[in-house]
Amino acid sequence: MVSRTPKLDRAKRLLRAAAKPAPKVKPSTTNAAFVALRIEGDVDDAMANRVERQLAANPNASTIFMHVNSRGGLLIAGRRIFDAIRKHPAGRKIAHGRGTVASAAALIYAAADVRRLEPGTQVLLHRAEAGSPVASQRLTAGRCEAIAKSLASVDAEIAEVLASRCDAPLAVIRAEMRTEKAMPLAKAVSIGFAHEVVGETPPLSASWPAQARAVMSAVKRFTVGAAASRFSNGYLHACRVAGR
Repeated sequence: MVSRTPKLDRAKRLLRAAAKPAPKVKPSTTNAAFVALRIEGDVDDAMANRVERQLAANPNASTIFMHVNSRGGLLIAGRRIFDAIRKHPAGRKIAHGRGTVASAAALIYAAADVRRLEPGTQVLLHRAEAGSPVASQRLTAGRCEAIAKSLASVDAEIAEVLASRCDAPLAVIRAEMRTEKAMPLAKAVSIGFAHEVVGETPPLSASWPAQARAVMSAVKRFTVGAAASRFSNGYLHACRVAGR
């Protein structure tokens, strides 16, 4: 995830700044119940503007469906899109990843409540990186320390957001971001980043988690509580939403 702010020591403040308000759109009789978002190519301000306009034009949509195939781009733009999706009142927010779901695009993908991946998708969570140094500034030891501190602050905030969306321990997300390597899809499911790999894991269903818990509760070495803990809240919510 690339942060191209003029001064990297302002990165944390910029990330926490309120997202740009979605443009006002006059009420339309064509307001759709279903909104399809295409997160493809570079994540940049143009993409963020387009997504904000789409969502603002359809405030009563009940379903948001995202196609995600992107290597990422600008972190600030990715955060704008993430915030716009999370703030929209739609009850069903579904993401389908294929090809590549990485960097800032991974953050956008995580905004959905139901997250599916096609087999072979490249998934990558990683730490923020600095843009090209400003020519007029010398990279002294002090400057490098300031840059490192700012990037660490950005990483910490993004890790917290992802951990919350994945319903996973913060330490697990931080460790994955440090690898700088594509994540096996089985791991993406195990940490809650994705809920289903199409054709390779059980399809999301409103009924099967309850059935699985019933089976496990019948096994003496499990208690009902232990069986229930096998499924994260995020996964159970994905099953309910996908099963509608």
